[in-house]
Amino acid sequence: MKQIVIISGKGGTGKTMLTSSFAALSKNGVFADCDVDAADLHILLEPKIIERHKFKGGKTGFIGKKTFGVINKYDLNIEMSEEIEKYCQKNKIPLAGKIVYDSIVPETIANKRIVGEYFKGEIARQIKNICQIIYNALKLY
Repeated sequence: MKQIVIISGKGGTGKTMLTSSFAALSKNGVFADCDVDAADLHILLEPKIIERHKFKGGKTGFIGKKTFGVINKYDLNIEMSEEIEKYCQKNKIPLAGKIVYDSIVPETIANKRIVGEYFKGEIARQIKNICQIIYNALKLY
């Protein structure tokens, strides 16, 4: 099974927004929110729970062979976005895309709607493009 992991060490970067959008755009997949502080993907996806299992940690994670960069809210801090792009280039990490900031995102999430599925603006186009780039590279379609 191929896996896509969306990570960031900082809260509020758009991990849940991007993951929920990927889930909505996916034809098939299993999605898990493993945030230890605020696992709230279920609020947007409203999944049907089929089974429950106790969580047992202790495993060490690693980044696999294919890694992509995505810069969310890139237009809020152009200098930092440029630093991230340079870091990706230096470390040969393909940049799957950049997502503009739009005040509709918090409103959409507060209304339990998925940005990539319901919103039809520039953000939705950017998310769909990023999803397509990553899915094509991982041969998920």
